[in-house]
Amino acid sequence: MKLRVHGNTVRLRLRKSEIDRFANEGILEEGLRIGAGDLGYRLERFDGDEVQADFDSGVLRIYVPSAVAADWVHSEEVGIYATTPTVEVILEKEFRRTSQKTEFDADLYPNPRAGKHLQQIEG
Repeated sequence: MKLRVHGNTVRLRLRKSEIDRFANEGILEEGLRIGAGDLGYRLERFDGDEVQADFDSGVLRIYVPSAVAADWVHSEEVGIYATTPTVEVILEKEFRRTSQKTEFDADLYPNPRAGKHLQQIEG
């Protein structure tokens, strides 16, 4: 799960295996150590009606309504896009690059913009 923060926007990109785990377990959590501290980020299903976000004790938590999560993980929809009172939240399925192969390609979604360019790289 990739975390990207830009201004007041938080974006999480998930690989296929992470989407599957989220569908089955309802939770994903990652983190990194920065100096003596930790920054965690967590995606979690919950029984609410709207996407929510909070930050407490060094952990960014994104809560997605169970019905919205189920629709997303079992469809071709690329993302969930929401604006909370404090931050814009973007959750997206991660696509393969069009410029070069990566070690994670088998776990990424086909890039709809790849066209012939990606076929030449993979060929």
